[in-house]
Amino acid sequence: MSMRHGSLPSVSVLCFALAAQGAPPEYGGEIVTVKSRDIEISYSVHQAARPIERIDLWVTADRAESWRHYGVETSGATATRFHADRDGVYGFYLVLRNSVGLSSGPPRSGQQPHQWALIDSAPPLVQVKQMRIINHKPPRDAVLVVSWTAYDDHLGDRPISLYYQTTDQPGWRPMATRVADVGRFDWTVPRALRGSITVKIEIMDRAGNMASDTSRPVLLDSLVARTDLPAQTQPAVLQGVDAPAAQIKPAPQAAVPERVIDLPNPARAQELHELGLSYKNRGEYALAVERLIEAMNLNPKVKSPAYDLADIYYLQSNYHGALDIYENIQERNSADRRADRGSALAMMALSKYPEALRQLEHVLQSAPDDAEIWLDAGDILLRMSQPAQARSYWQEAARLTPGNSNIAGRAKKRLAQYGLRQESDDR
Repeated sequence: MSMRHGSLPSVSVLCFALAAQGAPPEYGGEIVTVKSRDIEISYSVHQAARPIERIDLWVTADRAESWRHYGVETSGATATRFHADRDGVYGFYLVLRNSVGLSSGPPRSGQQPHQWALIDSAPPLVQVKQMRIINHKPPRDAVLVVSWTAYDDHLGDRPISLYYQTTDQPGWRPMATRVADVGRFDWTVPRALRGSITVKIEIMDRAGNMASDTSRPVLLDSLVARTDLPAQTQPAVLQGVDAPAAQIKPAPQAAVPERVIDLPNPARAQELHELGLSYKNRGEYALAVERLIEAMNLNPKVKSPAYDLADIYYLQSNYHGALDIYENIQERNSADRRADRGSALAMMALSKYPEALRQLEHVLQSAPDDAEIWLDAGDILLRMSQPAQARSYWQEAARLTPGNSNIAGRAKKRLAQYGLRQESDDR
């Protein structure tokens, strides 16, 4: 807001008790997230402005279609307070007055506020659904698969943290913190871990509201020690965290979900895949994982649900899980370019740069016109401290995709960022 005569107040607004920031597409400005319905709205003015004599607060709860005058502060107040009767998105507009005049007139319909705020006082919901042990053949370690369901309208990108404790080692220890809400996490069980294990899942929304759920203790000793059993007796599966340890019994091998075989039902599998894909596209990852695994069990020969499941695991930073899926696809089809690229990206995320580069260069031998592979290989070379070679790969990606395609734009951005400066460094 501009100043007039150097003495009128201009408004800069800040909502206290905010927890996060973002800009939903339906609102035309930055939005802060607050977990209390009682908030304080502060402002600052240019130091040349004369003292503020009055603050008028205007509020909208319908995306600036209408405004109502909420209240007045006088006597040099530097902030004003607002109480919301319910959660939701509110817009705030301040009109300041000093001895010279007003900072502006009242807001009109459609006028953007000085500040948007999402008030979210409700905690999220989370529930541990299932825990199961996957015992891989030596030298691979046992993996504890934890699944959960969570719900909240305003979760962040990585709202989940998982913790564990054992009978021998009381006190919560982190399994993973700040992971995506995809409904599943695979945890490599330390070889020295014995006794019963209890898992706690914590969830936090954008406003800072927290909730947690704790599983019942489950016995690991006999399960983790059975890695030398014949394949037909592995793994041991806990069919639900509410089941007592005495009900644990061997189940058919299921090292990764796509190897679990049910009676084939291609039509139903296609329905479940489409449903899982719609959940994935909406960001409802927990539901997407459930439907995709069901689709894979009903039609294991179809690869597309596995691709989507691996994508979700990658978003969760569960790179080992994504790599397992891609490698299983590669075992069945040695020329699957999507699985080759996916496994390379997972290996790159795990800092296995030479292996990832070899994978992509193998793809380029049969597909030298795949610009995206050239782009990815360049990224790996940069991480391997080979910027000159990385640039040559990005240049090839740009050459193969002339115009303003997405890949060309990404390649040109990398060349601009690591180009001239790095060339002088290389000399």
